[in-house]
Amino acid sequence: KGMMELPMTPLSNKKWNSVSLVKHYPLKCDWEDKNIFVSTLLSGFQLEMHILFSKINNQRNGEWISLNNIGNYAVPSIFKKVISKIEKNLII
Repeated sequence: KGMMELPMTPLSNKKWNSVSLVKHYPLKCDWEDKNIFVSTLLSGFQLEMHILFSKINNQRNGEWISLNNIGNYAVPSIFKKVISKIEKNLII
């Protein structure tokens, strides 16, 4: 409660496929797959995330912050892990 999060699909115990995933994208935009995955044990279950990217011009939905300011916000450790993986693998 009160913590920041990254845009994401609902959690599912089944793997998404490209057809079912499109219906649940958190934002309507052109998503790009750069083959980045994050896996972690979370509350007794294995969480596997496939990270997709997009440039977003319309930021009306939600609150958007710069990664430079992320330290000023409460962010769950799983999202910190995702951000760290992105920073290590990509030039943003």
